[in-house]
Amino acid sequence: MKKIELEVPDDIFELPESEKDKLMNTVLSISIKERLKKLKKEAKKAEKKINKFEKKYGCTLEKYEKNGIGNSLEEHDDYMDWFYWKKVYQNSKQLITKYKSLLGDEINVS
Repeated sequence: MKKIELEVPDDIFELPESEKDKLMNTVLSISIKERLKKLKKEAKKAEKKINKFEKKYGCTLEKYEKNGIGNSLEEHDDYMDWFYWKKVYQNSKQLITKYKSLLGDEINVS
C-alpha cells in the first residue's frame, strides 16, 4: 500500500489513529461511489454519441477507419468526434472496472 499525505484540520488530526483510519476508509468509499456515478453517466453519454455515428455510417469506428475516412469536412469532423467519444467510453469503462474492484462487495451505485 502507498501513503498519501493530506492536510486536515487539527480536530481530525487529533483523533485516535483507529478513528482516522475509519474516517479515511469512509471518505474513500463515498468518493469512489460518487466517482463511479459520474463515470457511468460519462460512459452512457459517450455510448450514445458512438451509436449515433455507427447508425449514420452503418459501421463501427474500426471498420470506418479500415474502409478509409471520407474526404469531406463533415466526415473528417465526424471521425474526430467519433474517435474522441470512443476514447472517452473506453477510459470510463476501464476506470469503472478499477473502482468497482476497489469497492468489492460494497458496491451499491445507481
